[in-house]
Amino acid sequence: MQSSFASIIGAALPVFLLLGLGFLLRKGKTLTEEADASLLKLLVRVLYPCLYLDYIIGNPALKSAGNLITAPLIGFVSIVAGFAIAYGMARLLGLERGTGLRTFSFCNGIY
Repeated sequence: MQSSFASIIGAALPVFLLLGLGFLLRKGKTLTEEADASLLKLLVRVLYPCLYLDYIIGNPALKSAGNLITAPLIGFVSIVAGFAIAYGMARLLGLERGTGLRTFSFCNGIY
């Protein structure tokens, strides 16, 4: 159980470190609002797939048929629920399409 928890922390820690780095760079005015669109594309099209592949290739847990069905199904359902909750919260905050609604929903729903 302990090694499983360490594996989860090891997978999540780089993501949170990147979030913190982005926050610091934005506060220091190194990153501007104009950079957001290209950085989001980089994140979605390159960094997320690399993270997924890094933990999928050679993973012994994927040899069990139960893990091949249950884990992706739970992951899919929880992320769709996250998108729906984030979308609802964005609407409550007054965000509209074209002014941050979809970006807010994606960034908070993908967790």
